[in-house]
Amino acid sequence: MHVLGSNPPLAVIEGYFKRIWGNRGIDKVAVVNKGVFLVRFQSEEARNRTVEEGVQMFDKKLIVIKPWKQDIDMKKETIDRIPIWIRLIGLDIKYRGNNVLAKIAGMVGKPLKADSATSQKERLTFARILVEVSINQQYPSTIMFENEYGKIIEQRVVYEWKPVHCPT
Repeated sequence: MHVLGSNPPLAVIEGYFKRIWGNRGIDKVAVVNKGVFLVRFQSEEARNRTVEEGVQMFDKKLIVIKPWKQDIDMKKETIDRIPIWIRLIGLDIKYRGNNVLAKIAGMVGKPLKADSATSQKERLTFARILVEVSINQQYPSTIMFENEYGKIIEQRVVYEWKPVHCPT
């Protein structure tokens, strides 16, 4: 695994993994290459469950997780699509149903899931949604949609993290 856009020290990443996956029996965490870590679990079931969980974030950055195979490339891979968390600030409660929220978030990227506070309507200051985006796309600070009365609504979008483009 590796953290997209980051190279955390072994002690930091090991502590993080033990905090989020500790009940799964982590046997060892090792550095394989700069920024690439190998996490060994005590059981194959625990490893598979971790891989199948999908999206994990470290310091608001994506953790790329791949199951180990004998011929695996132990370098950071090139990625063109990533999940990032967006916040729809001040979104009216009437637009917080799953279908409407997915349509609004879909203007930024492919909606993957909402956080539990958004799903349970426990926090009304903003809706937080994980969307998959292209790393090369524009990241709008506002999106516009038409409400049920034909009025155009301008919605503010805040990104918890955005990829930084480096010249090659």
